Amino acid sequence: MLGLPLETQLLCGLAAIAGQMWPVFHQFDGGRANATAWGFQLAADWIGFLIAWIPVVAAAALRITVRPRPKRLLPLANLLSYAVFPAVIWEQEGVTPTVLAGLAALALVIARRLTAGLREDLATGAPAARVIANRALFDRSELQERGLVAIT
Repeated sequence: MLGLPLETQLLCGLAAIAGQMWPVFHQFDGGRANATAWGFQLAADWIGFLIAWIPVVAAAALRITVRPRPKRLLPLANLLSYAVFPAVIWEQEGVTPTVLAGLAALALVIARRLTAGLREDLATGAPAARVIANRALFDRSELQERGLVAIT
């Protein structure tokens, strides 16, 4: 933290998330930044992080115990955790820089989900609304839905 103001620390966390999603040295094609965004949440407000992780833990437990295994539950819970984090802090403290940074992290995650490989999905001829919904909510491409690419 180096004694930097809170706003600077939060901007550094957002830069780490964006850098993991769109790394310069990999032609701006990186990962989904789930772990990076959760690390940002943990550093920003550990209590908010623990509360935000409740949907993720519940989804993981259901994925382990329920048969047949739900395939869309965990990505939806991940997205929900990014939305719960700023909501928890806002409920307790009102609008703070941490709330705004949490909303920005949520926006970055959604932007990455929507843009990663979008051109290939739209080229399949699938309805654009379905492609966008699957990407935003479930982090699934149309190629994954059709079984042409493995779901990782």
